[in-house]
Amino acid sequence: MANLILSFILPPSKITILAIALFCILPLHAQKTGSDSLHVFDLSRSGQLERLGDWKYRFGDNPLWALSDFDDQAWGRLHPGKEKETNHGIRWYRTRVRLEGEQNDFDILAMYFSGIVSAYEIYWDGRLIHRNGGVAAVQAAEIPGDLLRVVKLRREWTTPGIHTIAIRLSNLHVHDSFRYFRIPLGYLSDIRDKLNEFMYLQLFNIGVFFFACLFSFALFLGGGRQRPYLMFSLYCLASVLGIGILAYQLLWNINIRYADSLVWLSYIITPLSGVLLAIFFILIFEMPRKYYHMLIVSVLAVVPLLLFDQSDPVLVLLYASGMALYAIRKKVPGSLTALIGILGLLAMMVFFYWGVVWYVYTAGIVFFIFCVMLSISRQIKQQNQQHEVAKLRSARLETELLKKHIQPHFLMNTLLSIISWIREDPPTAIKLIQSLAEEFRMINQISSQTEIPLSDEVALCRTHLTLMGYRQDVQYALEAQNLPGEEKIPPMIFHTLIENGLTHAYRSGENGKFLISCERNNGTVHYRLWNDGSQLEKLSRQPAQQIEEGMGLKYVKARLEERYPHRWQMDYGLRSDGWEVNIIIAQH
Repeated sequence: MANLILSFILPPSKITILAIALFCILPLHAQKTGSDSLHVFDLSRSGQLERLGDWKYRFGDNPLWALSDFDDQAWGRLHPGKEKETNHGIRWYRTRVRLEGEQNDFDILAMYFSGIVSAYEIYWDGRLIHRNGGVAAVQAAEIPGDLLRVVKLRREWTTPGIHTIAIRLSNLHVHDSFRYFRIPLGYLSDIRDKLNEFMYLQLFNIGVFFFACLFSFALFLGGGRQRPYLMFSLYCLASVLGIGILAYQLLWNINIRYADSLVWLSYIITPLSGVLLAIFFILIFEMPRKYYHMLIVSVLAVVPLLLFDQSDPVLVLLYASGMALYAIRKKVPGSLTALIGILGLLAMMVFFYWGVVWYVYTAGIVFFIFCVMLSISRQIKQQNQQHEVAKLRSARLETELLKKHIQPHFLMNTLLSIISWIREDPPTAIKLIQSLAEEFRMINQISSQTEIPLSDEVALCRTHLTLMGYRQDVQYALEAQNLPGEEKIPPMIFHTLIENGLTHAYRSGENGKFLISCERNNGTVHYRLWNDGSQLEKLSRQPAQQIEEGMGLKYVKARLEERYPHRWQMDYGLRSDGWEVNIIIAQH
């Protein structure tokens, strides 16, 4: 029963799970009497299916073993999970059933066989009633049969009384060892109804995972290509493929020799889907040391397959529960909802271990997908809120930027300089007016942007130095080293630092020099701005808070945090006979 639930949450690991799965949806009435565990089937009751188990078995081949009056007291009794039979030779199985009551006039009895062995023959009271493939003692002579068979029983064969069912089989083309089986016996219409019901459930489950896959992939494409959405989309796709394997067998009833290909495919899909689901939780919960956790869940997904020859997602889900608890402690949005979904999935597995209602697993899948989507929606809501806050901060910074450069004393001083130059040197006054207009034009273009090309920033800085040089009647030089022009930075970062350098580093009439350089190293970009000046030693003796407020560093830090949240560092101070500002940005 445990294999069944695992095969639906994460795709099936064995072809034989199909048989177990179908048996689990059947309302069973197993009544046994005496030491021989005689099965009892009430012919007057429709809707019931008797699982024929408690088989006696013997290796060898003798046609007398099919007879009803054959004494099989010395045969071994097959116990589920205890005997591991080999794949060699021919063996026989026998059990008995007592039919009671009056048979339905409009229906006949039937037995359902699913993925048992390579080839088998069915005997009812010593009469050969069905053959699937060709039973043989060697592989070359054996003819593999189909995966699924519904064996109809004629009305004259199913009279009230005790009947003997014998199975002659060989298993030379199926690698999975044959251990134990239960065969449903019931009215043909009931068996077909249950098969259709099972198929509809699988198609519904495929639909749930398919639409979840499309929705998650749409979020990935339209939501900034965030990897958690892609991982969940791939997990849903793997689940679609896994359940599709099961549905494919029901629809097409393949030859059992090809079942191994589906088994190996499920051996790949099942652990892979578990790993994809765990990676989704690792990314969406923002777990530290992500690759360490990915390695652990990969081991947890593969170990059950190696040790127990079956894929079991319980370990992966338990680990995901632990990650969800960590995320709750860190107050990650949607983590509590995700934990509820995971625990609901685990509770569903417990129900199946206990053999509770079949439809629970479908409800569990829907509940799990709903919780995950709700968790994602809450994270998207928080991201939207953070985006709105960032927009407001950006608008405030833009306003501060414009106020900073269009302030009365700046315009007044510039206009006074223009008047002075008009009297003394009209051509210089014209150049000053042109520089002022060019700087305001450039500032107006970039003020609403969160980042601009580094080449534009350098051009703005040169324009400002030219303007200030005309105003002060001095020469300011800007040297750029190793600057990648295509690199983008927040607007007016270096402009603000250079402007503050002009204000605090130089005496009136003193020429100045600035140097901007860039280095890339181990996933980081290191910007360095250096300038000289006779007032620097006096500046370095001021308190750090006064320096920060007086030099506009708060604006620079706000811009860096807006564009590179928690991924930047900045330090400044008197170094190498000049003032140096270092900005280090970690790349994605």
